[in-house]
Amino acid sequence: MRRLLPLRLDGYCVREMVGPFCTWMIALLVVVEGNFLFLVLKQAKGGSLPLTQLVLFLAFRMPFSMVLSIPMAYLFASCLAVARLVQDGEVTSMRGAGVSSRRVLVPFLAMGLVGAGGAFGVNEYLVPWANHVSQESARQLLLEKAQFLPSANMFVEGPEGFIFYAPTVDMATGELSDVMVFRPSPSGFPDLWVAEKGRFEENRVTLEDVRIHQFGPDGKVRRCGTAAEQVIDLREMLEVWYRDNRERPDELSFRELLAKVREFATAGQPVSYLSYELHSKVAVPFATFAFVLLGAPLTMRFGRRGTFAGMVIAIAMIFLYYCFMAWGRMLASSGSVAPFWAAWTQNLVVVIPGLALVWRAG
Repeated sequence: MRRLLPLRLDGYCVREMVGPFCTWMIALLVVVEGNFLFLVLKQAKGGSLPLTQLVLFLAFRMPFSMVLSIPMAYLFASCLAVARLVQDGEVTSMRGAGVSSRRVLVPFLAMGLVGAGGAFGVNEYLVPWANHVSQESARQLLLEKAQFLPSANMFVEGPEGFIFYAPTVDMATGELSDVMVFRPSPSGFPDLWVAEKGRFEENRVTLEDVRIHQFGPDGKVRRCGTAAEQVIDLREMLEVWYRDNRERPDELSFRELLAKVREFATAGQPVSYLSYELHSKVAVPFATFAFVLLGAPLTMRFGRRGTFAGMVIAIAMIFLYYCFMAWGRMLASSGSVAPFWAAWTQNLVVVIPGLALVWRAG
């Protein structure tokens, strides 16, 4: 009977986590999905969007939202459950029955590992496909409502180095002055179009009396010419850009992204950002275990102050963790820090003191 006691306590502790986990998971999903909705509406610049497509976009964004929410939900659930056990004196009773504090933490840590594995599985098998579908929905939503309004001194960038620039724009008449356009060229140097006048209407720019300069591979002018009129479809340029930028890191699985990193490295192309995203595909799900590893013993130490202490500990840990995460992403993008350390430092900052607290729990 004494041997079965810890197992029964494990089941009891796990059940204590279920309710808070479900509650916080739903709340966090609402917050994360709401953030995605805000970003889409912001890009639409106030235009009305079809409700059906918006719902589909959010639905297919759900797996990625789950990956972000699972670590935080597990942290809140473990902190609240441990705080309640401590406050009600149940941990003291367990110790009196011969169960050590470290053994009391075992079911919480085990559930953290299960949650980390589940988050990684969702991130590996559901997120790439779902993100691709949701991104396609967002692209269609934004393209349908896209309305380009060039303003003075505004650069419009397109795929492969296309640049449109107009220093003077009359929004009332749609007239442009002193327009310059750089278009991609096989020579490696873009063709230069210069027009003193142009008109803008319904995402199209019509240039008049265009002077065209083409450059050779050496960068010198190879050919000059003129055209009475040239039409540029800015909407079409955006569609090409979307088509050429489909394979985002969050639309690739770990194995696919690893292959792309190796391909880029072999070709001598920079891989810092892709390597960071590769490590993040493991580091973010692992945060589920890291959070519980620190949050549970920390709450056990201060849990006598009530469940409020568990809430404060969880919120503080989440804030610090994601500050480190944002900082690491920025440093990895600039190449200032190795991708491994940029992706894993925040986990190490949580895991090391967590291991120390578990060891000292006795």
